[in-house]
Amino acid sequence: MTKSEHIDYWIKSAEFDYDVFNTLYSNGKYVHAMFIAHLMIEKIIKAHWVKDNETSFPPKVHNLIFLLRQTKLDLSVETLVFVLNLMIFRSRVGILIINLIYIKY
Repeated sequence: MTKSEHIDYWIKSAEFDYDVFNTLYSNGKYVHAMFIAHLMIEKIIKAHWVKDNETSFPPKVHNLIFLLRQTKLDLSVETLVFVLNLMIFRSRVGILIINLIYIKY
């Protein structure tokens, strides 16, 4: 795949997630919608990462700040705070899920 095809892959995948996000949000599934929002934003950032770096394969991480620091994006403080809050939300949901799976009642 060319660099352009890799970028298109991430954008198309994010567009699909956007539709899923809207459906979940419209149906009051807010926790699930936020999880999908994180994935959608991660994919958009990864498209920028591919554009801004020599390789076409972004790191296999979910840390949005880590990925953003490796792009040329110049985001506002408000946007960075939103991204940070989204990451905090995702990590708290992850901890909740782990606790629900591994705590024996």
